[in-house]
Parts: sequence; structure tokens; C-alpha cells
Amino acid sequence: MIKLCVTAPLPKILGLSHDSTKLNLNIPYFEGINVEKIFMYLAENYPDFALIYNDKNSRLLSSLIITTDDKILYSHDLRKKSLDDGSEIKFFSPYEGG
Repeated sequence: MIKLCVTAPLPKILGLSHDSTKLNLNIPYFEGINVEKIFMYLAENYPDFALIYNDKNSRLLSSLIITTDDKILYSHDLRKKSLDDGSEIKFFSPYEGG
């Protein structure tokens, strides 16, 4: 399994939940899985996410801060970086304060 953590307020914005609070999902692991394939999995299973994923004019997904096992993953690595079984992916809003 790949553990996906989507921080608030992204679950609602991304169409993954009707609630804006943090969301944890388990994504089935398969050989060669990467973040781009996780986006595809989410688009297949969440129709509202599919609208965002399939909108080539949307900059929402490219604006996310994505970490894998607590290391920032840059957009050019979304297809390159294969994930291991048990990896943890986090989606952060680029507007979170701190």
C-alpha cells in the first residue's frame, strides 16, 4: 500500500471529500507506481478529481507541494520517481502558513 495524506483544505478543493479536513487514503501498490499514476488512480475513483486532472488549463495540481517519505518531489520527478510499497505521499497546499 501507498499511504496518501492530503492536508486541509485540499480534500474538498481536489474533489476527494465533501469535508476540508485532512484525508488519509491507502492506494494499492503495484510495480512502477509513481505520483503521476496516483493522480490517474484518483481520477478513476473520484469523479470530481477527474475534472481537475483532465483540465489541461488547471494549474491546481502543478501548484501542489508533494512530498514522498518527507522529501519534496518536484514536478519533473512525478513520472520518474518510482514508489516503494509502504511509501508515504503527502499533498500540501502551496498557501499553508507556518
